[in-house]
Amino acid sequence: MKDTATFRIDALPVSENRAIGRSSRGGYKTKFYKEWEEIVMLTQKEQKIDCSEFYGVEMIYYLPIYYKNGNVRKVDGPNFDKYNIDMVIRKLVDKDGEAIDDYRILEWSGCKVDSEEKYTEITFYCIK
Repeated sequence: MKDTATFRIDALPVSENRAIGRSSRGGYKTKFYKEWEEIVMLTQKEQKIDCSEFYGVEMIYYLPIYYKNGNVRKVDGPNFDKYNIDMVIRKLVDKDGEAIDDYRILEWSGCKVDSEEKYTEITFYCIK
């Protein structure tokens, strides 16, 4: 059985479109990015996972998919993936206490689930 580490964050990640602002001096973290960063850093405890050369990640985004009138909300789930992984992986170390770099993630998947609550579940697992 693969070793796993699962995080539940009571918020949705910042989307790629809202994470980085642009100015004449270059890119900067927006207030939305800083809010996501603060939520993850303050609410998530560090977890350990087996030492592995490569890892995978599964992300589930719980959010209302439909408006009250029955129309579908336009929420791009894959647009959340980058900043979800980038922030949460900071709370993951291998059993030797070493940080895990996101370039070691070989596979990832995600889905949206219709829910009244908005939250994120992200599970990292060992590949080999």
